[in-house]
Amino acid sequence: MEVIESDPSCLDPEANRQPQMQQQQQVQVQEQEQQQLQQQQEQEQEQEQQQLQEQQPQEQKQEKEKPLRIRPAPRAQPQRDQSLYYFSRSDIKEIMEKVLTLEGRQLEIISYVAKPIPRSNEGGVVNRLYRLMVGYRLTPSPDEKTRPEVIRFLVWPMISSQDRYDFLRGDDGSLEPWDYEAHFWTSLMPVLEANCRRSEPFAPRRLLLNDRVVVFEELREQGWYMWLKRPPRLPADHLYAALRTLARYHAAVEATERETDLTLGQMLTRGADDEDESNSDDDSGTGPPLDWVNIDLTLELIEGVCRRVGFDSSRVRSGFVQAFGSIMSFEQTNQLVRQTLNRADLWPCHLFFKRQPGEVVPSCRFAPGGFNLVPHVSRLLDVAELVQLSTSRNQRRCHEAALLEDYHRALCRALEENQREDSTPLPSLEDVLAEYEAVRVAGLYLAAMHMSLPRRWSSWSRREPVGGQQRLEHPNVYLRFGVFRRSNDYVWACYRNDPPYRVQLADLCGELVARLAKMTPLLEVPPAELLDAENNLIADADAADADAADAADAADADAADADADADADADADAAGAADDQRQQREE
Repeated sequence: MEVIESDPSCLDPEANRQPQMQQQQQVQVQEQEQQQLQQQQEQEQEQEQQQLQEQQPQEQKQEKEKPLRIRPAPRAQPQRDQSLYYFSRSDIKEIMEKVLTLEGRQLEIISYVAKPIPRSNEGGVVNRLYRLMVGYRLTPSPDEKTRPEVIRFLVWPMISSQDRYDFLRGDDGSLEPWDYEAHFWTSLMPVLEANCRRSEPFAPRRLLLNDRVVVFEELREQGWYMWLKRPPRLPADHLYAALRTLARYHAAVEATERETDLTLGQMLTRGADDEDESNSDDDSGTGPPLDWVNIDLTLELIEGVCRRVGFDSSRVRSGFVQAFGSIMSFEQTNQLVRQTLNRADLWPCHLFFKRQPGEVVPSCRFAPGGFNLVPHVSRLLDVAELVQLSTSRNQRRCHEAALLEDYHRALCRALEENQREDSTPLPSLEDVLAEYEAVRVAGLYLAAMHMSLPRRWSSWSRREPVGGQQRLEHPNVYLRFGVFRRSNDYVWACYRNDPPYRVQLADLCGELVARLAKMTPLLEVPPAELLDAENNLIADADAADADAADAADAADADAADADADADADADADAAGAADDQRQQREE
């Protein structure tokens, strides 16, 4: 039998089964892997769902517990205070070029700032003065650097429109605000300085002038000082210097009045274009109203001092009208008298002094912002107020004549220096003495009204007392009580506790009463414009109205007398009948 060789696997059945088994195993492994992948995916999906379900209540709880916050609005850019003046570099450059001498050097302005003056011993109205500090450097060449320096100036801001209380009546009859300060600095002051250019100036030099501010030189950096001792009475040499400065100012005013044919009152209260209106009887403009509270309290204070000292106070109030009636016209409005009573200056605190080597009498200047309020109703009224505020009664009795003679010489000298083509006659000493005698009593009233008063805390400071504690100021600072006073309580407290002030006030009131006793009393006071009719202090009625009122009063008085007589007769009859009945009962 022939055997044929073939593939051994075909002979072995197990050998044929192995590849099939391997294939089946591979298929099973793949299926298992797919199942595992599906399970993993399902588990991951379940976990994600669980996490989402867990996160949702937490987020809801957080949203409920989280406080509501409103997103703040974007901050608005700070706006500049329109009441303040912000200097530009051109302003600073203009000021510095008037002060410094460059001589080929280059001016570099480093910084500048304007700050309010917090102290009361700076002179002038402190709550309006600012100090401008400028840091600069003068370099010979751009490559070379020198040490920086600082220079200071005084800034006098103009009154803002909301604080202005001078008005003019327009063509349509409405009142329009009028800035008398800006008019003074821009129109009058340059003319006054031009008429005083040949003599020594009476005011600090102006370095910048616009419709918002006036910048002056700082006199303190040049060795000038103020007299702020207690009591604020000027020494003899300082008083002579102040009177000479006042004479130069009056000479400049007189020269200006000759040029414009207008008085300073007309120029200051209405402007140079309103000559016809200012001379008319019609009150086309209104000035600042009189501060009757201050005036009445001043008269009450004088009467109280007179009663305590033992003087006669019966003519204090009538003498006030009589004193100011001698220096003004009753036929026309004189607004400058109102400004005199409302804003007269405290002279010893508005003056700067500087003693040069070898000089007996020091130099004097008006403080910035002080001399522009000089009323100049009468030039000797300014002299009287200055003398009576700065001296005692005994000093005036001994040196008053010499002071007036020196003032007359300084006035004539300044008038001669300021004269141009037309030569006007100079005032004589007799004229000066007579005019001074006419306004002496008015000066005493002004001195009593604006008498200096020591204050431990006042409205001159910008800071208020904290926690009820009063902030102590400079111990030798005197302020005028006419600015803030609305009662005499603090004045009487100072009168009791401050002997220098008590002596000064009693001395002034004593001389006032003595001068009033020598004056002839007025039998009838005319309806002066000085006293406001709204206050009913002096009736401003016509003669016909007055006669009608007198007739009506007389008729009312007769009727009242007749009624009184009838009532008296009726009462007498009733009393007689009652007596008869009483007697009958007794019998």
